[in-house]
Amino acid sequence: MEKYLYEKIEKDIEAKIVKGFYKNNELPTEEKLRKEYDVSRVTLRQALNILKQKSLIYKIRGKGTFIRDENKEILTKTISVIMYNVGSPIVSTYTTLMLKGLYDANAKLGYNFKIFNYKNEEPSAFTAKMIESGTKVALVLSNVPAKILEELKASGIIFVIVNLEIAGTNYNSVFVDKELTGALAAEYLVKAGCKNIGMLTSNLKKEFQEVTMAEGFLCGVHTILKKHGLKEESLTVKAGAWGRSTLEKELEELFAKHIDGLICTNEINLRFTLEYFQRAGKEIKNLKLAGCCPNESIYPVTTVGIPQTKAAEMALNLLHLLISNPKLSGQKIILEPALRATDKVFI
Repeated sequence: MEKYLYEKIEKDIEAKIVKGFYKNNELPTEEKLRKEYDVSRVTLRQALNILKQKSLIYKIRGKGTFIRDENKEILTKTISVIMYNVGSPIVSTYTTLMLKGLYDANAKLGYNFKIFNYKNEEPSAFTAKMIESGTKVALVLSNVPAKILEELKASGIIFVIVNLEIAGTNYNSVFVDKELTGALAAEYLVKAGCKNIGMLTSNLKKEFQEVTMAEGFLCGVHTILKKHGLKEESLTVKAGAWGRSTLEKELEELFAKHIDGLICTNEINLRFTLEYFQRAGKEIKNLKLAGCCPNESIYPVTTVGIPQTKAAEMALNLLHLLISNPKLSGQKIILEPALRATDKVFI
């Protein structure tokens, strides 16, 4: 016997769904349901939330609440894939490696993929476009505004995000241990004798949740500094927008502080930094460099390899599991980076 009124309402609506009571796979409006059961809006929404958690219904903003056909959900062979700024040379390596992992994992699964290229458009419009296309399941392989993730969830779409750690949520996710990444880079530099370290990271846009990621890097770096008895003042952090001119300015500011070690927290910053060395023609003595980049990337410097191809593979396998077992929602897979050290010193 149901203990609360909202549980009784949820069971009644569920029974009607099973019997095919509602026409066109659509529930009545919340106002009609509220009047039908003579309850408050809060009580009704508690009942509807349970139905959403059971993946029996999903909501499309501005259109209504619909009944999920579980058979269609399981049999669907098309996965919507969200990527950021596909075609840009800045993210070309990232995109290539993510897609490689995706298609390698799909060899045995046989899904079709529909790419949605996010280019800083209005989040609600972007999500609406996905929903209208019939998206039921999705992979988020790039940083996108948190609002997109919220609307995907509200619409009942099953999805997995990659390389994002959104604090305080239960999104299904596969992400790289950013704290360990920072710790590995810092450990290498400190053991190499560096005592004045610079850190070059990306623009910290809160809507892209990159603040959380940067904090992970910093936490790992500070842990190592403390371990070796170095003060926080021995680390200088520069965070700016992607772009050669901006990065060159930040590098100049770091070099003005006479750093002897440099951490680049992503492949773009690492690549621009190496290009800067080649163009500048300046003598930078005894600078050790540690870059964080995909495992598959080969640079003549020490790198902390981020398993992006593996992340995409794991994400697809997790989504495949969730399609037939939506109650397993809330899964997180943490991948560990690996250090590839060299003795390269810029002189």
